[in-house]
Amino acid sequence: MKKRMEKNRALAMLSILFLLLAAVTGCGGGNNETSGNSGGTGGDATGSEDTESPGIENTGQHFDWVLGTSYNDPVARPNYNNFGDTVNWFCELVDEKTNGQVTVTPYYNSLLGTQPELFQQLRENEIQVFIGQPMSTVDSRFGFWSLPGLFSTYDEVAAKFTSPDSELYQLADSIMQEKNVSLIGNSVGVLRWYFNTKKEIQVPADMKGLTTRVYEDTICQTYFSGLCSAVIVPAADLLMSLQTGIIDGTDHTAAYAVSNLYESCKFAADINWQWTWGGAVVANNDALNSLPDDLRQAVTEAAQEVSERYNAAYPETEKNAAEELTNKGVNVYKLTNSDREAWEEYADSLTSAMRNAIGADFYDEALAIVEK
Repeated sequence: MKKRMEKNRALAMLSILFLLLAAVTGCGGGNNETSGNSGGTGGDATGSEDTESPGIENTGQHFDWVLGTSYNDPVARPNYNNFGDTVNWFCELVDEKTNGQVTVTPYYNSLLGTQPELFQQLRENEIQVFIGQPMSTVDSRFGFWSLPGLFSTYDEVAAKFTSPDSELYQLADSIMQEKNVSLIGNSVGVLRWYFNTKKEIQVPADMKGLTTRVYEDTICQTYFSGLCSAVIVPAADLLMSLQTGIIDGTDHTAAYAVSNLYESCKFAADINWQWTWGGAVVANNDALNSLPDDLRQAVTEAAQEVSERYNAAYPETEKNAAEELTNKGVNVYKLTNSDREAWEEYADSLTSAMRNAIGADFYDEALAIVEK
């Protein structure tokens, strides 16, 4: 594991240094001005007295943290990339709020591993922060937050799951604590559409005959296996798999599709089958506890602030992305109420299987909180 980590870090560092060189020589483009610390290489942080955070004394101590994520670097993908922006914002805010005493170096695009691998590295303190989706392949209970139809609007997520004081947040963090990590920030995440290369999708029966990419999550695999041929494809291989016809379709967000899917997938449907817990900011407890109290509080505040920024921005991003997909020639089908009822009925038919996959007792406990 550590040898692989060292190799991946070396490759990632070369990639990051190349991007930095391009930015310095003017090759990065004007949009890179908003990317801030994205792709930074860490090292000793410097700052002026004018930018010091109130109440944080610069003692000369310095802590280097590594952040792993599957999300795209905002330097390479500056538009419709709210999760990538979240990573960048977090790194910038930690530097600002700690007066340069904590430096967080981000590794984007799964350079250090898949999301389950990153979570395991986090547990072992090989990386100190993870921003992404805690998978049911790590712990079956995490699958609860991937249930089809769990949330239908971002307002509902914000009300029930983004505040550290909410019961559902605390329940999620209790699982994290068992694994020596802490949930220090949480955004409203995303609702997932369906995109494909072959035909318009209105109701579940339309999926028959398609081959669909699924990600490494039991809930996702169970859901699509009942509709079509479901194949696990790593995120890095998604576009090539669509272009070569290995798969016909994938579930994803409208925002991602604007940048990546529209050329291959000419059909889109806002099935919103799943709310994805993709905005979790999770830190290793040993790393957190190694910080003085004021720096630990500053890091936590940074995580919560970037979640609030994401929450304010993403719903509008999704709306704009849907309009742009249409402008790019994608057939965007908006489900009718009758269509949506058909998808809900299909999801309900999987309740027993989902409950067993997650664990009946935990499923019942968590669902009772959601339904309050």
